[in-house]
Amino acid sequence: EIEQDNTEQDLINKINKELTQDSSLFNQELERIIVPLIDRDLEKITALNFTEEFRGYEGYLNKFIFEIIGAIGKIKIEDVNLDEIYKKAKKDPHKRIRNFYELFEKLFEGYNNYCINNSYLDFNDLISRTVSLLKKDEKIRKIFQKKFKFILVDEFQDVNTLQVNFLKLLLDKENQLFCVGDDWQSIYGWRGSNVKYIIDFNKFFKNGEMIKLNVNYRCNNTIVCASNEVIKKNKHKIDKKI
Repeated sequence: EIEQDNTEQDLINKINKELTQDSSLFNQELERIIVPLIDRDLEKITALNFTEEFRGYEGYLNKFIFEIIGAIGKIKIEDVNLDEIYKKAKKDPHKRIRNFYELFEKLFEGYNNYCINNSYLDFNDLISRTVSLLKKDEKIRKIFQKKFKFILVDEFQDVNTLQVNFLKLLLDKENQLFCVGDDWQSIYGWRGSNVKYIIDFNKFFKNGEMIKLNVNYRCNNTIVCASNEVIKKNKHKIDKKI
């Protein structure tokens, strides 16, 4: 009984001090004091493992990673000033925006350092490095301008700023650009595509001619008419009657 009283007092003293600040230390001390007093073997069972404990957050984590990847892609596509983005984000009235970019800044820095250290390039890096090379080196630019007499771009409604800059550097007075696309089918704005390049084509590529294909061979007339009525409500579009 005296030993038990001393043990209990020892435990109380520990609890009243630093152990209440750290649950792992508390459990370790509890095990040290209690286990020697038990006269039978104990079987340790871990109540929760990492996977079980974070299972409920997996969806949120995947969504966050998806948003990080999307933000990295858009920044590279638009070639924007990161310092300006972070400065603006810190003043955003929404806490979730401020928190997102506080984490994003470190992750983006780590991502870039990882790629540089391992000599890796992602898809947007391949294009941006090519754009940079063609801008700086006129000799190389002329080689590729003469190499391609005709340039065809499919699904043009899905191009982004980086890709358009690349196209412009491949063009000169001798070659020709032919683009196929449908602004009504532009659905990739979330990953950086910009429908303005097909809607305002002549602003970006001078002396262009537009040929409208107004007959739909894929769908019946009911679907086509219904689509016409829905799509005409778009603010930014090329007017056409299918």
